[in-house]
Amino acid sequence: MHDPSGPSAGVVSVCDEAHLLAALSGGGNVTFTCSGMITLTATIIIAATTGWYSIIWKTEKAWAGTCRALVLQLVDGTEHLAYFQFR
Repeated sequence: MHDPSGPSAGVVSVCDEAHLLAALSGGGNVTFTCSGMITLTATIIIAATTGWYSIIWKTEKAWAGTCRALVLQLVDGTEHLAYFQFR
């Protein structure tokens, strides 16, 4: 869920750990304009006091008509999946 009143932070334009950490450093919402997987060398802990979490990313036009999964893996190893159907 996106909180439009939330503070603005950074943009991840290159899908790598350095760009993600730079975008997170300002706090607030982070927008993803890259496509791909980011492999982390260490755990990132995000403490939210607002109760809102948001991920904004740009999708590929070629994804039209496909179903994609977002996989969120927590520190305890559990995975949570969200499926998206693209038009």
